[in-house]
Amino acid sequence: MNGSLRTTAACSLLGSGLVLVAVARTWVSYDVAALAPLPGRRIEVRGTALAPGLAALGWLGLAAVAALAATRGWGRQLVGLVLAACGVGVIAMTAAVLADPAAAVRDASPEGAPDRFPVSLGGGPWGVVGGGVLLLLAGLVITARGRRWSGMGARYDAPGPESSAPVAATEAQVWQALDRGEDPTEEQPHTSGN
Repeated sequence: MNGSLRTTAACSLLGSGLVLVAVARTWVSYDVAALAPLPGRRIEVRGTALAPGLAALGWLGLAAVAALAATRGWGRQLVGLVLAACGVGVIAMTAAVLADPAAAVRDASPEGAPDRFPVSLGGGPWGVVGGGVLLLLAGLVITARGRRWSGMGARYDAPGPESSAPVAATEAQVWQALDRGEDPTEEQPHTSGN
């Protein structure tokens, strides 16, 4: 692997990791008043409840990193496009929550949240945005430059027809091999001229 490929793969891993870790954190919290004499409660809502598709995009980003090492040429450019699309999706889903966190909580809450309540944002959404930006940038770099990067060596390729056992050229050679007690369908070991 060359340096640019390693750097881009590390950037993709970091972006996917940030998305997966930050989406599991508390994104929004709010206080709910209770009837006297009961105390009020503090409700915390995780990113997985507010934007459930973010974790899937994080896992897709990790899978794309594995595909990055195994592909070359146009396949690698396709991987770059997938990573860039993951980054755009992560940023868009998080921006929707950040634009109106109270509406996102009402949509995600099974018991329904009050119409008006003060919410406080945690750091989770910003970590996810950072991960999305890393995925987007890595995807764009791979799309632009990945076709020129080296791929895995030929030893990982499937064996071709040239590596199959040699076949006797004529029917007479097949019979001669059988007369000598040899199996003409098996590859014979190469012997030196002794």
